[in-house]
Amino acid sequence: MILVLGKYHTDIDKSGELFAAHKAYLGSLVDRRAVLASGPRDGGSVILVYGEDQQQARGLMEADPFHAAGVVSFEYTSFHVGLVDPASGLAEGC
Repeated sequence: MILVLGKYHTDIDKSGELFAAHKAYLGSLVDRRAVLASGPRDGGSVILVYGEDQQQARGLMEADPFHAAGVVSFEYTSFHVGLVDPASGLAEGC
């Protein structure tokens, strides 16, 4: 699993076309089972990418419209899932 921390370099307009494109792109990654979860945090985002290949995760994130527009930069950390609450449903695929 790859933990991706995004850092925003500008304020995000959630009503704009760029945000819609970003959300649609991340949704497509969830649909393809490339991303387990994503969401905002103070000043950025958190994304959990399936797999162990940071280069592959980097390729996925660099195709994000936010990254292409220079709105966000990413930091990548690999980790192995050790424990997860089975009732959460998050264990599937980990």
